[in-house]
Amino acid sequence: MELSEIQNIDEIICDRGVWAVSLQAAEEINAEIKDEAVARQFVLEELEAMSVGGEFAREFAASSGFKSVEYSGVIFGAKITDCSKPQFMLREFSLLIGDNETRTRVLCAIVDHTMRLWKLGKYKKLVEMNFEDIDELGV
Repeated sequence: MELSEIQNIDEIICDRGVWAVSLQAAEEINAEIKDEAVARQFVLEELEAMSVGGEFAREFAASSGFKSVEYSGVIFGAKITDCSKPQFMLREFSLLIGDNETRTRVLCAIVDHTMRLWKLGKYKKLVEMNFEDIDELGV
């Protein structure tokens, strides 16, 4: 499934689920992200937008592992411009989704997949923890 070839994304999401569809979209988007700095910029820009969105998006941004000062204002102060193609792909894909709540959940899941792949935010913190810390968390 190429992002540009999708016709009935709402049906595909209904059949396969948000997580599976967002994983495939994230893989295509992340193929355009060449390094961690670009991935971080991409994630921070999305988190900034989510932080002023609906409740689900705001909660996702708040639980991302980044402090709000890290993503607030990042869109207008962007020094890295290499994330324009991934941003465009994400926007193009999101416009294919008819339901706003589903769109939000898919966007959040794509950003989550990106954070996981590049070990950013809450995933960076998990990688830095040792097994003692994980045991203390009850994981």
